[in-house]
Amino acid sequence: MKFAKSIGALACRGVSISLAATLALVLAGARPALAADAAADTGGLEEIIVTALHESQELLRTPVAVTAITGADLAKEGINSTQELSGMVPGLSIDKSADMYITIRGVTSNDATEKGDPSAAFMMDGVYIARPQAQDVSFFDINRIEVLRGPQGTLWGRNTTAGLIHVISNLPEHKDAASLNVGYGSYNSVQADGMVNVDAGDHAAVRAAFAFDKRNDFYQSSVPSAYDANPLRNNFSARVTGLFELSDKAKLVLRGDYSSMQGSNSGGGSLLGQAYDLTDPYNPVRKSVSSDELLRRPYALGFPMRINNSTWGLGSELNWDLGPVALTYTGSYRELRRLEDQSLQIAAIPVRAYFFGNYWQNSQEFRVATTGDGPFKAQGGVYYFKERSGIGFFLYNFFAIPGSTVFGFPQDPTISESYAAFGQATYSLTPAVRMTAGVRYSHDDKSRDGGTILNFGASTITPPYDVFLLNWAHRQYAKTTWRLGLEGDIAVDTLLYGSVATGYKAGGFGDGCEPGSSDPKGVACNQPRDASALYYNPENLTAYEGGLKGKVGGKLRYSASVFYYDYTDLQLSGVGSVSGAPSLVTTNAGKASVTGVELEGSLKISANQRLDGSATWTDAKYTKYLAYKNATNFVDYKGRALDRAPKETLSLSYAYTQTTDNGSHVEYRIGGRYSASYVVSAYSVPAQYEQPSFVKADASVSYSGSGDKWYVRAYGRNLTNEVTLTNVDSFSNMFVGEPRTYGLGMGLKF
Repeated sequence: MKFAKSIGALACRGVSISLAATLALVLAGARPALAADAAADTGGLEEIIVTALHESQELLRTPVAVTAITGADLAKEGINSTQELSGMVPGLSIDKSADMYITIRGVTSNDATEKGDPSAAFMMDGVYIARPQAQDVSFFDINRIEVLRGPQGTLWGRNTTAGLIHVISNLPEHKDAASLNVGYGSYNSVQADGMVNVDAGDHAAVRAAFAFDKRNDFYQSSVPSAYDANPLRNNFSARVTGLFELSDKAKLVLRGDYSSMQGSNSGGGSLLGQAYDLTDPYNPVRKSVSSDELLRRPYALGFPMRINNSTWGLGSELNWDLGPVALTYTGSYRELRRLEDQSLQIAAIPVRAYFFGNYWQNSQEFRVATTGDGPFKAQGGVYYFKERSGIGFFLYNFFAIPGSTVFGFPQDPTISESYAAFGQATYSLTPAVRMTAGVRYSHDDKSRDGGTILNFGASTITPPYDVFLLNWAHRQYAKTTWRLGLEGDIAVDTLLYGSVATGYKAGGFGDGCEPGSSDPKGVACNQPRDASALYYNPENLTAYEGGLKGKVGGKLRYSASVFYYDYTDLQLSGVGSVSGAPSLVTTNAGKASVTGVELEGSLKISANQRLDGSATWTDAKYTKYLAYKNATNFVDYKGRALDRAPKETLSLSYAYTQTTDNGSHVEYRIGGRYSASYVVSAYSVPAQYEQPSFVKADASVSYSGSGDKWYVRAYGRNLTNEVTLTNVDSFSNMFVGEPRTYGLGMGLKF
């Protein structure tokens, strides 16, 4: 392992120099027509087309670290929600407690409030989805999911410091078709999805799809409780898409979608003391504890648990080929409504919490790209995004503030407005060698007007309040990010690439206001904080990356990448004290570095056997960070690991298909994933909680009729029953992933 670490570190730090030199020397004499020598791929692996660079391109010809998961693969693996993508993509972790957190290569964000921004963007059909609560919708009628690793600040822009997840739905087709899938599994899981596609003539088609997903909580209370957290999830989603071919050069896509997201938040999870010895709270020690014990809630829910959220959106995409250039316009308007009545465990005491929120977002992007076959290709565009929200979060009879009946945070409005201009060009130095340069200018304007309130008599959540402390802040940020890359075809079906890219996420603010300021309504600041305490800085990342991609005879597909990140001003959030009351406090954590190696591959062993796998080695650590302990003491985190970044992971999946004489077939799939230990932090303590190394295994068997017109499937997930830590909060609660589950499913195509 020391040898691997040395090689990885040297390769990553030197990639910008050594890779450029290698490309220049090796590719200068490359043959001008490599494609002419390509062997036929009959009976081999399917070709995967991605749009990671805003153009349709074969996966293995795309010079970035990207993993594509097809809709068919999602169905075979039984994946129907965002958090279930973990383990399918190298370096990706998606964890859900009350909110959802996306981590890519150790880069993450844990501020899911109305003012927080993720470090990894989540997009649906080219539209950025700002709130993590709106990202937790069911997958249905999906064409593919593309996961880009590393900063994508040039072409994708907003909050892509870690990378992005792009979910791409199926477009309408010129045929009449329908499908229906249903399933039942552990914890009373009931799932159904379907679609209807209608050919509406020579120039139009319409597609409608829906999904239903309901399941119970996997935590079990060990003491009697008047309430439960069931159902944990009760979602319904629908989408209608229209395709209109305005001419042979112009196509318009219109989309409308709606999702109802109901259920609970698992009752606050379980208690950290069940899994960790907290004698020294700053250095918790993992106990030897069974999965069943981790899932046992040692307290009664004190209040009802109900979530009633919904989101809807309208979107359009216009593609117009004008000959020398092509124009693309993507526009969207979306709303999210949150109504959540929760029972929170704070210091092991149940507290009733109520949250309401209304959000809307407007995003517009216009791009123009060259279409010729010459040595020069370019694209550029402008982007606009605005989000506005009004929220309220209230705790009733909060014991930490004696005598209070209501303590909370009405914040209205919070506004985030961004605009950007970007361009990227690729020039072929030779028919086999290409150089890319890109740049993006981003401007962010963020503000919030609200307060911290206290009532000592009435239990109302509307003004007037007994105490109102102003939360008012307004900040603007601007940044130019860029990308430089060099790539080349070093052999038939083999791509070597290297790049240097930067990423940026805007800064923000906490509770309070600047001394002497007033909000737009004329309310004077009565909760003054110095600017150094009120505001936090943008986080920035510079990534050096090199990679090799290729295929051999259509039977083997592989990709490898090495990378090094220089990461500054990480934004870390935890509950702290503002004006003597609890509040989410975000600070910048100095510096970190991430060094890593990633491998992915697929092998078609024979016509009916396939092997897929991936392996990673990651060294993600703080290089400068003094974590606040108390007024006079800090904890030096230098050398400590970043969250959810195991040193090593390994995954393997084997599929065997047996075909009968009548054209039907049986497919057997078995897979497993190993992860080394990792940590999850509570920055308000501060402390890091270790998740020990583990192995998870999945298996499924499906029988499909002739022509794949119908199927039945049985599956088992996490057969080893490894219940793993996903998140901790500032109140000594922990959240874990799903235990062992089983299920049956069936489907029809018409």
